[in-house]
Amino acid sequence: MADGGSEVAGGPPGFAGAALFQWINPKAWLAAGSGAVAYGADAAATLALVFLGVSTLSTVAWTLVGVGAARILRSRRRIRVFNVLMAALLIASMLPVILAR
Repeated sequence: MADGGSEVAGGPPGFAGAALFQWINPKAWLAAGSGAVAYGADAAATLALVFLGVSTLSTVAWTLVGVGAARILRSRRRIRVFNVLMAALLIASMLPVILAR
């Protein structure tokens, strides 16, 4: 490379990369630790099955929403409108917290 920098691979990670990335996911560690403390080691298998079921369902739901959004958001204009709408909803969701003082 002419600029002396290193080349970075682009694109999203594959299935294996995403699965391995979960080992450094702080939310997963906190959920697992909280469950272990709250229910003890005897419930570890049950907790693992519950976490597996919930994470599978939520992953499928997010994937379907993403596929649907990709079909709709095919132009720069639609993406811009979507982003502005999401920003407005985020701000609106914070208004009760801000105004509660």
